[in-house]
Parts: sequence; C-alpha cells; structure tokens
Amino acid sequence: MAMLWMVLTVTLLCMGPSAAMSVGSSPGPKGHCLYRGEVFRKGETWNIDCDYNCRCVDDYYGHFICSSECQAIGLPPPGCRFKKVSAQCCDVIICDVRS
Repeated sequence: MAMLWMVLTVTLLCMGPSAAMSVGSSPGPKGHCLYRGEVFRKGETWNIDCDYNCRCVDDYYGHFICSSECQAIGLPPPGCRFKKVSAQCCDVIICDVRS
C-alpha cells in the first residue's frame, strides 16, 4: 500500500478570532496614512509581521484597515494535521492519503 502526502494550503488565524479586522487612524498631517513612521497613500498596502495585511483607505484623514494574515478554520479533516512551514506565515494542513 503506497502512502502519499498531500499538502493543502489552508490558513489559520494567527491572532485569534477577534483580530479578524481592525481599523486604524493615523494622527499627524492629513494627506496620507501613517503607520510606525511610514507614510502610505490611498490604496497602498503593508504587512505587520505575519499578523495583518493593511491598506490605506482614506489618505485625507489617514484611515487604514487591517485584516488577519491567516483565516480561521476549525479542526483539520480526519487523517490530517496542522504543520508550520518555514517561510510561510500560516500553518498548512498535511493529510495522509493512502491509496
């Protein structure tokens, strides 16, 4: 009986369910979004570690919106497990597929 390993790229929530979406406003001069000293124009995006993807949505008032890098999912399917893969922020599901 041959054993095959199948990798499904399924993401997990890195920061918990409450971190799915957040909205921020940057203080300071109008006409851009400001995050940790970096200036972003409307439509520009940036990442906060492996936790969030952010986008400047209103550069006049400096409003930006961030969403979780990884999506929340429940338990893996039977015969599968979560695995951390280097160079990826989110865990993947590894399934033992027997033929």
